[in-house]
Formats: sequence, C-alpha cells, structure tokens
Amino acid sequence: MNFVLSELVNVDELQSLCELFSQLTGFATAILDMEAKVLIATNWQEICLEFHRNNPETAEACRESDTILGELLTPGTKYNLYMCRNGLVDVSVPIMLDTLQIGRLYTGQFLFAPPDVPFFRRQAARYGFDETSYLEAVQKVQIVTEEQVGQVMAFLSRLAEMIGRMGLANQRLREANAELWENRQELERRVDQRTTELSVKNEQLHWEIDERKRAEEKISLSLAEKEILLKEIHHRVKNNLQIISTLLDLHSDHIDERSWDIFREIQSRIRSIALVHEKLYQTKDFNAFDFNGYLESLADHLLRTYLDDPEKISLEIDAQGVKLGIDDAVPCGLIICELLTNSLKYAFPEGRRGTIVIHFQTGEDQTIILTFSDDGVGLPNGLNFRNTETLGLQLVNMLVRQLRGQIAVEQRNGTSFVISFKGKQLD
Repeated sequence: MNFVLSELVNVDELQSLCELFSQLTGFATAILDMEAKVLIATNWQEICLEFHRNNPETAEACRESDTILGELLTPGTKYNLYMCRNGLVDVSVPIMLDTLQIGRLYTGQFLFAPPDVPFFRRQAARYGFDETSYLEAVQKVQIVTEEQVGQVMAFLSRLAEMIGRMGLANQRLREANAELWENRQELERRVDQRTTELSVKNEQLHWEIDERKRAEEKISLSLAEKEILLKEIHHRVKNNLQIISTLLDLHSDHIDERSWDIFREIQSRIRSIALVHEKLYQTKDFNAFDFNGYLESLADHLLRTYLDDPEKISLEIDAQGVKLGIDDAVPCGLIICELLTNSLKYAFPEGRRGTIVIHFQTGEDQTIILTFSDDGVGLPNGLNFRNTETLGLQLVNMLVRQLRGQIAVEQRNGTSFVISFKGKQLD
C-alpha cells in the first residue's frame, strides 16, 4: 500500500514549526516525500534559491543529490551527511511510518570551512552565473561546526520520529474511519433490503428486528473502538508536544537571554496546542469541548511564566457556552497565547497593575466574536499591526486568515483586538 506523506500530517503546522526552528537556529530545513516533492522549505540560502535551483543543470544536480542522500539512509541510520554536487553540505533524516520510509527531513546548505572560492568561480563560469553576484552569495553561506550539526540533528531526529508517529496515528484513524463508513454502508444496505422484503413478507418481521439489533450492536462497538483510538491519539499528540517542550528546556541552559525569550514563546505556543489535545482527551465529546476551561488553564500558565507576581494583573475570562472544534480551537488558542503574551510583556511596564479581558460570544449565524483588551500603555505610535516585523502579530494575522476571519484594533484606554470568524458547523 502506498502512503502519501502530505495526506498523513498537517503540512501547515509543520511549516510553522520549521520556520520557528530556522529563526532560532539559522539552519535551513526541508521535508520531501518519496517522490522528491518539496512539501516544506525554510531559510534556504540565497545561493540555492537564486542560482542552483534556477538553473536547469544545477537544479538537476540538486535533485540527484537529494536522491543520493536519501538512498544512503539504511535501516537503523539516524542521519547522513553528504556533499552535494553544487558544493554545499546537506544532512538527511528518514521519516518512518512504522518500518516504511514515507519521506525525508533535510537540513544543510552550509559548510564546515570557508568556501573554496576557485571551485565556485569555476561553477559560475560553467553555468553562466554572474561571477560577482554568485561569489557574494557564496560568502553568505552559513559556516558551522560538527558539534553544532550534531546538536541540531539530535533535535531533528526526534522531530522526524514524532512526524512518523503522528503519521502512523493518522493512518490508523483513517483506517478506523473507513471501516466505520463501510459498517454504516452495510447497515444502510441491510435496512433498505429488509424494509423492501417486509412489505411482502410480513411474517419475517421479528427476524428483521433481531438482525437490525445485531447490526446496531456492531456499529456501537465500532464507535466505542473509535472513541478509544481518538483518546489515545490526542493523548499521544499531547505527550509528543510535551517532549518537544522538554527538549527546548534542555537546550535553554546554553543560550543567551534573547534566544531564551524566543524559546519561552515557542514553549508557550506548543503549550497552547497541547492543551487543546489534553482537553479533548479528557472530554466525552470529540467534536468540541468547553473553551472557557481551556482559556483559564492557558492564561494561568502564561501568568506564571511571565510575571513574578501574577496577582498584579486582574484577568477576566468569559467564554461560557462557547464550543469549538479542534480546527478552530488550535488557531484560537494560539491567537490568545500571542495577544496575552504581548500584554504581559509590554502593556504593564515597571510592575504596573492592570486588567486583561478575554470575551467570546456566538451569534445566531455561527459567527464567533473574540474580544481581547487590556488597559495598559497601548501599542507604539505609528505601528501598523497588519504589516509589522513583530513575529507575534504576524502570527496573529496569519491565524486570523486561516480562520477566514476579520481583525480590528481599537486604541482607547489601552488596546483592544476584535476578531470575528464563522465557526465551523459541529455535528
């Protein structure tokens, strides 16, 4: 059976995670399926994007190098280093679905020593590159140590394992859903057949009732098995996200203060996603869960993370009766995480006291309105929140677009964000 990596994982979530990893470490990443199709690419070097991948001959050399590096991954191999035909070092990690390789996680486009300028000058002449621009791009290539690569690959190897486990869990869920669908189709076929027969064979009524009961019992058993499987999936996803957060903790002892702030923000984002799966694991309704309790847990975590004295901030949360499915809950949780983090870090300087209000309401047409406000010092003058270099606000705008929603900001007695979107219909 052929498995397609892009059908087994959430490519958008992995893209966001890889972008955060590249921003923190400076290393490029790429995820390719077994057809060598690039699903995810972050922080690629200028020399690859502007030259090697734009020239037919060097682009073919890139693809051949990717294939060779992938073929070097034998069973049990964690990762392999390879000098690509265009002169840069690449590293590959297999993504396994149980014992079957379904893709590869790459990093690379770096060097272990200063570039061999004569080699790249010959490359420029051979492929018709502008020598000055090409050599300038060569000088921008990241130079790293083997120790740095080893640390990065320890993380990426665990990430590849996590992707494989999530893919396996999603595949099993698909198989369970397929079996459930077949059972339902079978039940409907039998009910239609028996109903027709009952019109002419009334004497078979009691036998038909018993047959339907047996079919319903089979469906009930399948549904119970699916609920158990869903609980296990949400539990494992939450645990996998906790493993990533723990790995970040282990690396945090060796980084500077600025990088520590980035680490802490990444951990808060991971925590917001993990909390969704934790709440779904604890609920009986897998379509949706009580968002109010989720917000209280998330806010408590962020207050204890960013404030020495959480009592200085009065937090008001009103999301009673709001039910969100996982497709809306994850981006909403990340939006609240970013806005609350920004308020706690910047809205109340020098230990200032204040109030933060998070309010949800649902309209008759399934429109959900989220209002987030604080009475802090407000956003900087002249800041365009739709076009800013601030990663947190960039992420908020991206998540609002993912929800197909609208966002507005009011600057009066603090800052207020109003976000509206059409909630997905829950079964």
